[in-house]
Amino acid sequence: MKKHWSIAINLFFLAIISGLYFLRDFVFINANSQLKYLKGVKGNEYAELYPNYTHSKMADFFGDWTMETIVSFKWYMTIAFTLSFGLLTFTGLKLTKNRKAANYTISIYILCFIIAYLISLFAYPVARQIVGFLHSPIPYLLLLIAGFIEIRIRNNHG
Repeated sequence: MKKHWSIAINLFFLAIISGLYFLRDFVFINANSQLKYLKGVKGNEYAELYPNYTHSKMADFFGDWTMETIVSFKWYMTIAFTLSFGLLTFTGLKLTKNRKAANYTISIYILCFIIAYLISLFAYPVARQIVGFLHSPIPYLLLLIAGFIEIRIRNNHG
């Protein structure tokens, strides 16, 4: 594959992953905001005065969801975003002939997600950081660099 096509494909996938990162951030920040709002109005006789900082579109989306429903929604979204980031990373690396790095993507995402889930049972903030790492462009960039280094070493010593 020509170098400029490889660069263009990688930039395209980085843009898509970055956009997905901002969408994910928007969804989770507003889900957390809605949860905070629901906690604030629960049993509060002045509930109508309690501010809701959730984005209006997301507040409409959540409608009359309970706190338990929103927490379940966040878990489903965590799984969906993990799969999306993993598949985009895998596809981008596979298309640019970084096959070895692409194959590691699947293992890394599955392993990190399982570790994050197990850690969440006793250290939720740490697990959140691991999942936040998976839901960012960083794994793509690290695997891209690792694949580039592997190709350079193979070409120089092969």
